[in-house]
Amino acid sequence: MASTTDACVRASALVLLLVSGLATAAACRREANGTPAPRTIGLGVSDGCEGKRSPECKHPAVMERCQDGWCFIPKGCFVMGSPECEWGRGRDSEPENETTLTHDFWMQQTEVTQAQWTGAGLPNPSVTSGDGVVLDCADSSCPVGNTTWFDAVAYANRLSDSKGLTACYALGGCTGEVGAGLVCTSVAQVGPSVYDCPGYRLPTEAEWEYAARAGTQTATYAGDLSLSGDSSRCADDPTLNLIAWYCWNTRVWVGGVDTYSTHPVAKLERNQWGLYDMSGNAAERTSDISNGAGYGKVPRVDPGHAVGPASTAVDTFQAGAVRGGSAFLFPVFARSAYASSRARHERWQGLGFRLARTAK
Repeated sequence: MASTTDACVRASALVLLLVSGLATAAACRREANGTPAPRTIGLGVSDGCEGKRSPECKHPAVMERCQDGWCFIPKGCFVMGSPECEWGRGRDSEPENETTLTHDFWMQQTEVTQAQWTGAGLPNPSVTSGDGVVLDCADSSCPVGNTTWFDAVAYANRLSDSKGLTACYALGGCTGEVGAGLVCTSVAQVGPSVYDCPGYRLPTEAEWEYAARAGTQTATYAGDLSLSGDSSRCADDPTLNLIAWYCWNTRVWVGGVDTYSTHPVAKLERNQWGLYDMSGNAAERTSDISNGAGYGKVPRVDPGHAVGPASTAVDTFQAGAVRGGSAFLFPVFARSAYASSRARHERWQGLGFRLARTAK
């Protein structure tokens, strides 16, 4: 078992990586350019950005269409990123960008739970006790944590196989077991693009943010942050309390250590698509590579990095994009536009995922 000092060092390193590129700015609220969502959540804070409109982009009507733990997300255009006036935004990593998705897709309504993971016949990798600064909660309805990127895509393949669907990933040169730190040296996607596979897969960053926003252009799907503190510390945020598990409402004192823990899924307000925990709780892996430099301002259609041809060795240290903030991070990291990264081989408590599938 790691010492308290080791745990603190690991957590501090994670925080330093996550906060890189963060610049504090005045808060704002953007005007929505698409059809407003039919259900209102949160406080609707209005502040100093009136009149500073985002690029024009037609968003489809937003309505909740969920069944059996999956929510239907129709194709459309949205503004990815954040305006310069959004409080706590990444100065260089969140440029506003008109992004069009030309396919409908299904998004998992919650993060993959420990029950779903073990139900696939896999050992539970979640770390639910010990002296860590961050812990996975100990309940079958808690998000599965402490998984590598390869664990996540291997789980997606298993789910595809169980449903009679073509698996989306061909893994090669793997060491370790799924759920015990699986790492592979080659991986290939099935089909010419990540969107073409009929099976289950990790969402792209664009799909993830489109699903998280659900037609909103505020910092979160519940509205803008309440600005109750500065961006460099943990603070109570009434807007986030409605929808997210984050540092303020997850902190407990365990054995003399300030400890943060994930929580069972689907206990707070869902967004207008019907998705839970898109802010806070487990940090969520995506299929995309992260270069830390954002995605530019030129309009994009169906963006997403190729997973990689099987003949090409995979850099297991390559950073993959992670979305959604975390149970132990500050309010600014729960914004819909915020992105961090983790190497594909790494696994941490509180680091999980949810799956997507292109609708055919």
